[in-house]
Amino acid sequence: RLASLAAMTREGLQSRSLLNERDADSLQRMQDLSLMLKNISEKELSNTALAEADYELIRSFGVHLEHFWIEALRDKINGNIAKMWDNPAGLIADVATDPNGMVLEEATGYVQQIFAVVPLDGKLRIVRGAVYSYYEFPWPSSDRLTDEKWKEMLSRQQTPALPGWTATFTAQKANHAGSN
Repeated sequence: RLASLAAMTREGLQSRSLLNERDADSLQRMQDLSLMLKNISEKELSNTALAEADYELIRSFGVHLEHFWIEALRDKINGNIAKMWDNPAGLIADVATDPNGMVLEEATGYVQQIFAVVPLDGKLRIVRGAVYSYYEFPWPSSDRLTDEKWKEMLSRQQTPALPGWTATFTAQKANHAGSN
């Protein structure tokens, strides 16, 4: 689906002469990457062995994402890669409004570790990756949250609790005596 969205976006912007060559290249790369990941997923779902090129794409996926991140911020950072860290990942959006003065907020927070069991070379292995923390909570519509306000709440650790349903697949770090 992401591949077709990238293609439609690229074609729509090109037809209106609104797409420069660098952005067209990024959209093409996104489309190609999405199709490759889709193919890997289909292989995994059908229990088909992955090729070494598939594993290499999985290992280097972060590099591909970093390319899109840098490209998206290139005008803002003017070549200063260090400034991209001033744009943390946490985002928030109003997704529903209650006429009685509340909104439903959905947000991403800091990146957390994820562990999954996957078949690898005919054996089940535990692998580690990254996933965004997820928040969903009511908030007064008179004080709608912006990305900037949300990032400040994250940095001050003033966020609501994660949704209860996330407890079915998350674990809390153990607090051992004598550990930092």
